[in-house]
Amino acid sequence: MRISKDWISQWASLPQHWVQKMCQHSVETIAESNPVVVDQKVLVGKVLSVEPHPEADRLKVTTVDINQSEPLNIVCGCPSVAPDMIVPVATIGAVLPGGKIKKAKLRNVPSQGMLCSLQDLGFEEQSDGLYPISGDVEIGQPFADHIGQSDQRYEFEITPNRGDCFSALGIAREVAAVYSQNIPQLSPPSRSIKQVSMDRSKACSAFAQIHLTNIKKGKTPLAITMRLLASGISPVHPIVDILNYVMLDIGQPMHAYDNDKISGKLSVKDLDQDKDILDLQGNTIKLEKDDCVIVDEDGIQALGGIIGAECSKVTTDTQSVILEAAHFDMDKVRSTSNRLGLVTDSSTRFARYVDPALAVFAIDRAANLICEHLGASSDNEISLCADSIDDVAIELSTEQVNDTLGSHLTTEECVDYLQRIGCQCVVSDLITVTVPSYRKADLRYSHDLIEEIIRLHGFDALDEATTDEAIYADTPYFLQYQDHVRRQLAAKNYNECVSYAFISKDQIKLFDYDDDQLVTVTNPVSSDYEVMRQGLLSSLLSICQFNRSYDAKDVALFEVGKAYFRSHETHQLALLKTYTQDTTSETAFKELSRDMISALQMPHGEVKFNQSQHKGMHPGVCADIIYQGQMIGFIGQIHPELAVAQQLPKLTLMAEVVLTQYSYCQQFKKFSKYPKITRDFAYIVHKNVNFGQIEAAVAGLRIKYLKDIQVFDIYRVEGQFDQCSYGVRFTFSHLDKSLTDKEIDKATSAINDLLKKQFDIQVR
Repeated sequence: MRISKDWISQWASLPQHWVQKMCQHSVETIAESNPVVVDQKVLVGKVLSVEPHPEADRLKVTTVDINQSEPLNIVCGCPSVAPDMIVPVATIGAVLPGGKIKKAKLRNVPSQGMLCSLQDLGFEEQSDGLYPISGDVEIGQPFADHIGQSDQRYEFEITPNRGDCFSALGIAREVAAVYSQNIPQLSPPSRSIKQVSMDRSKACSAFAQIHLTNIKKGKTPLAITMRLLASGISPVHPIVDILNYVMLDIGQPMHAYDNDKISGKLSVKDLDQDKDILDLQGNTIKLEKDDCVIVDEDGIQALGGIIGAECSKVTTDTQSVILEAAHFDMDKVRSTSNRLGLVTDSSTRFARYVDPALAVFAIDRAANLICEHLGASSDNEISLCADSIDDVAIELSTEQVNDTLGSHLTTEECVDYLQRIGCQCVVSDLITVTVPSYRKADLRYSHDLIEEIIRLHGFDALDEATTDEAIYADTPYFLQYQDHVRRQLAAKNYNECVSYAFISKDQIKLFDYDDDQLVTVTNPVSSDYEVMRQGLLSSLLSICQFNRSYDAKDVALFEVGKAYFRSHETHQLALLKTYTQDTTSETAFKELSRDMISALQMPHGEVKFNQSQHKGMHPGVCADIIYQGQMIGFIGQIHPELAVAQQLPKLTLMAEVVLTQYSYCQQFKKFSKYPKITRDFAYIVHKNVNFGQIEAAVAGLRIKYLKDIQVFDIYRVEGQFDQCSYGVRFTFSHLDKSLTDKEIDKATSAINDLLKKQFDIQVR
């Protein structure tokens, strides 16, 4: 929310450095320049004389007093300019939305400035003529000072629990609490309140209305226009602008209905069936049963607390209106607004709680402004149907405050802080605190009051204290393991990513997924977040694509996170790495698998890779990861077509593993000081036999000195499409001696005989 400095200053005094104090003790506040401020070189001037231009029929030559030594000579094209008019005058050097004012000659007549309309000053899109200044004014003073406009505004980052801060009055209350000031109270309504009874929704605890007639066509007062623009709200219609102004001033949203378009009386009810309406912008809204709506005899006129219907909105021809101010249940407004994806200034406030006592104050104030500036006539009473407002009383002790905070506050200090926020306190053995109506949703329990006391007292004012007992926080073993995996991969120059658990349906379809286990989001923020991910690869793919678009060359990414299914959740690790074209698929596969196994601390001998096929992966460079006889993930090269579609290098490898506790404690083994011996064999293998089967069969021989088996080459045999050639390397080692050729030959013969017998594998 944004509010100009002059607006807040009408309610509270703003000391120096108050922004920093607010950030420390209240809502986060940011000072900004007012984007619609009037230049200080635009002055209040009085037209002394008006003469025809000697060379142009449509121009006039004026002399204007701006309280300087000599009047200014200004050429003006407005036909309504006349002597004794008091108007804004842009002097030489003034910067307006249309440009900077310079000395000029118009048809050979010097002009030393410009007489301004509201359009020239940026307050209107189209003006009928110069802006006439009325009342007692000081000739020569800056026009911005005359209208009370400040060159600063403030943005407030209001937390969801502080709905009372969504107004100039709400912010002023906070300033007053921080600086122990007294601020003006809301004036009692100038009209009598007529209590009426009506059937209404339980979601509406107060409903006030007033009838205004004989509304004249006019313009929104300049003071209101400039404050709305400073708050980021564009003027729409004088009545709507006044309602918005009152809302921003004291915090009560309101709505105006064109009375000529209303049949019978307005009432509040819950819908008994689904229905569609057109909102104020002409958009179709699909309402559901039990939505809270305002209706007349013809149908729905507004969605309670959110937006009005097009059928009864005010226009330039409106002469009679019904103003409505109500209090709607915050949970009802929030859920309806979220379901429809419809957020308005009204729903933002009601969803965070609006003071139910504000309705009559706001409607009376809005009616007075409309009568004053648009010449309207009004009823002398406000119709109100409302539930009684029960006081919230909380008991609190000084000991409870000090025990919680570790402070040494006195009862008088606690009472002072609570009274600053509008609470009434009665002190006996305990402090009985009555909460103001505008804080009822936020202050419910004693600990809420303690939070208010410490924020006003200041966290930095608490004494330092040490505890006598040592405090230990045991981290769950699995979390330690995940942190270990992260550190290991970061040490290998992989960059960790943290992505949303929500993805689009298009993303989830890039890789394998289980449609029966798909978790859909009921009210997604957008179509990019409509389902829960079942794997992390699609997220890494998007992140890699983003980095590549900024000319990142070699990208290495990983993420540790959850995947979601209807019946369960899993923790997963995903890796992605891009390679240059001079790297082979085999080299890249070995590197990525080695990095993964090392990070997971899985014993190398217990990890197997069985060739497989997965959606989105290259059919020839993809393998299931087998650990202790179970498939825990897969690894491989991204499919070339997907790589092109995602604008990634063709040699992009990815791996995904279901993350469980594999082997957090590092296992160390004694290594041999004797040289290793390797034997390489080329085998002719049927295409249906994969290397995982070969590796498992050889492991079954339990050859004591066989330490490792690796495949280093695979290619198709020319002319034999049902066979391929495997290059396999066997590594032998002994802890206590050098192995002889005889021992190695015996072992390799046993291996080759087994492969021949079991898989009909021939040695080339």
